[in-house]
Amino acid sequence: GHKDQVLEHHSNVVEDEEAETSRGEEDEKQDSIKAVQRQFLLGDWTSPVVLTTMVQFFNTLFKGKSANLTRFKSFIHGVVVLDELQSLPTDVLYMMNLALNFMKTAMNTTVVLSTATQPAYGSMSLKHRLDYGDKNQKNTALVAVAEEDKKSFERAKVALLGKIDEEQSLDDVAAFVLSKEEKSRLVILNTKAAVRGLYDRLAKAMDAEDLYYLTTNLTAADRLARIDEIKTRLVTDDPICVVSTQLIEAGVDADFAMVVRSLTGIDSIVQARGRCNREGKRNEAYTYVVNMDRREENIAPLKGMGERKLAGGLILRNEEGEIAIEDFISPYFEKLYANLKKDALSPVFDLLSKNPTKKDILLKSTPGAASLDGGILLEDGKVINFFQSFKEAYEAFELIDDAQDVAVVLCNETEEAINFLRDMELGSARFDPKALKEARQMIRGLSRYTVPLPKKATNVCESILDGMVQVLPKEFYDEDFGLNLDYEGGIMM
Repeated sequence: GHKDQVLEHHSNVVEDEEAETSRGEEDEKQDSIKAVQRQFLLGDWTSPVVLTTMVQFFNTLFKGKSANLTRFKSFIHGVVVLDELQSLPTDVLYMMNLALNFMKTAMNTTVVLSTATQPAYGSMSLKHRLDYGDKNQKNTALVAVAEEDKKSFERAKVALLGKIDEEQSLDDVAAFVLSKEEKSRLVILNTKAAVRGLYDRLAKAMDAEDLYYLTTNLTAADRLARIDEIKTRLVTDDPICVVSTQLIEAGVDADFAMVVRSLTGIDSIVQARGRCNREGKRNEAYTYVVNMDRREENIAPLKGMGERKLAGGLILRNEEGEIAIEDFISPYFEKLYANLKKDALSPVFDLLSKNPTKKDILLKSTPGAASLDGGILLEDGKVINFFQSFKEAYEAFELIDDAQDVAVVLCNETEEAINFLRDMELGSARFDPKALKEARQMIRGLSRYTVPLPKKATNVCESILDGMVQVLPKEFYDEDFGLNLDYEGGIMM
């Protein structure tokens, strides 16, 4: 109800990275009419409250667009609340710690890490640690929970389904779920393919109306509608089963009688347990951890997932049956960060701190120069020890692999707005504030009807607003499973 005070900013609908200049082009091109129009559609961060994604937050810290510099100044004397920061890819850990330390000390920013599983970013095993607390390293925690109060959060027990080093197939998991007597069951797997595979197996033995599928292949609107229906049926204790990716782990207030979680980081297992007996109405409830067959749940393409699953597996490898999951949180993060090798860090980190290639070129091309403690000693006695490559760094930085695009699904709810945008002439040099304002309102409304899709599949989309918005035709969206690039009208994958 306070749209003038609150800005919602994410990359859905308008892909703002399109305005990024490629190497060799002048940065001033970002200030062209087209780039300005695009940024107007996105809005800036001058609103009192900004709701954004971790991707946009890190782009603001590390990408080189002028718009990011404009947003960056908003952190001065500001408050930044980072939700579930422990799920961040470990390759950007050092960059994050150093950036947050700078914001705290140089910009007087208050940074709040909000999570039930606080990561060990101050661990002594890290070379660059997060500087918790105020400027005197005091007042590190905003919330203190007494030991006796912690018991109120222990609403479900955690048990291992078999030994953690023994892989289970989708057939095994389906048989286990079907064998349980609990009325409401939730299964969380690490990949969309595994979710679909398990759903298909369960569908052979369950009524279709009692089985639910949840992944980001569905639009946010369809996911929210499905989640609302699930919540309603949970209240009436209907016999239902939900198969989902980890999207259901945070921000979804649902109360299942039983949860099964595919092995991953301990923090995610704790999050999954939070969906089990959430209301505390049952005397006993279990969250089961299962190590899925890697051939049926291929996590290799998922950035950072392999390291987290490995660390979680190592911590639990000697355990069996029921476990006290809280006891493993700190050891898990210590194991995860202790195994952080230099070659596992983002190459951008080296570009920001030093560039050995540039140093070698300068050393070889400067007569009388000699190497000295990571720097170069010149003939006149001067020392050069700054070899950062800032432009190369900000062009190379990506928080997540940029292998996907975003498209608006053409449907009854979006057709009118898409037709409106189709008729707009934003490609000309004419700057029409009124038209842009209308477009921005339309685009904000479309964000709930978007799906991610591989960039190689964008050829099936209609491109409007000079390529700013991609529209997915109706035939490529399935009512039950969302994005469907393999439909009867033609195979697109």
